[in-house]
Amino acid sequence: MTKKILKLAVFIIVLAMILSFAGILSAQPTTYELTPQDKVILTQPAVCFITTYFWGYVLDPWDNVWSDPYYWAL
Repeated sequence: MTKKILKLAVFIIVLAMILSFAGILSAQPTTYELTPQDKVILTQPAVCFITTYFWGYVLDPWDNVWSDPYYWAL
């Protein structure tokens, strides 16, 4: 019984893989010429940069007190 379920699962996985690549294999090569609007979209992204922000506290082991928060950004 478990062998039948395993065989069915493998068959479904293989079938899903074959069907997922069917679109790629049947795609026709197309030629597309970039317009000036396309070049603006490709060269000027909407997001200029992403900032990472870190903060934390430091424990002073001699006095056993926590510091004020430290902030650091990339």
